[in-house]
Amino acid sequence: SLRKLAIRPPFDPADIIAIQKDLDVKSIYSGAVVAVDERLGQVSTVRVVLRVEVYDGATGDMVNGAYAEGVETLKGAGTAEREAGRATAIDRALAKALTVIDARTLLTGAVLQYTPTNNLILINRGSRNGVKAGMEFDVFRVKMDPINPNKSVVVKVGRVKASDVAVDEAYATVMETTNGISNHDSLREVFRLPSYNPGTSPLGPGVE
Repeated sequence: SLRKLAIRPPFDPADIIAIQKDLDVKSIYSGAVVAVDERLGQVSTVRVVLRVEVYDGATGDMVNGAYAEGVETLKGAGTAEREAGRATAIDRALAKALTVIDARTLLTGAVLQYTPTNNLILINRGSRNGVKAGMEFDVFRVKMDPINPNKSVVVKVGRVKASDVAVDEAYATVMETTNGISNHDSLREVFRLPSYNPGTSPLGPGVE
């Protein structure tokens, strides 16, 4: 499918949307090995770090992801044994990453009120729901598909940042908007997966 679409990683949002339309799937997963540490000796091992990203096919946004480490003891120092060991380590890292991804849920909500004069919106989520000052949310609207009137499409219309958080609601500053923001537009917490940084250890801190 990627060859047919002439798309190659890394993917941008337009690529993700094109893949979604071609495959008719809700979410798209992408993965890459970002580090390999192979140690040969009396006991030979291979460690890999895998980065897994999850994209919303409708909007092209990354909505989840994780780094995970997989370790395998090699059965020998030959090329075949080393390749098999790396494959097993990748499988183990993938299983760990998917466990982390499955356990994560992004915060969602809705716009209660938009005041263009002071560039603020009121949202129906607050500290009780996990909102903290500085959190960013993308704003979406469901619209009629211009190609197929019997279908609807989700369109991103802006991004906001929580500024004044109460228990059950919060004010957020509009950072950007493309099609205006309206009452009842939906919100989704912005997810960012940091760049891999090996740090002081061979495979980096904070890896599952």
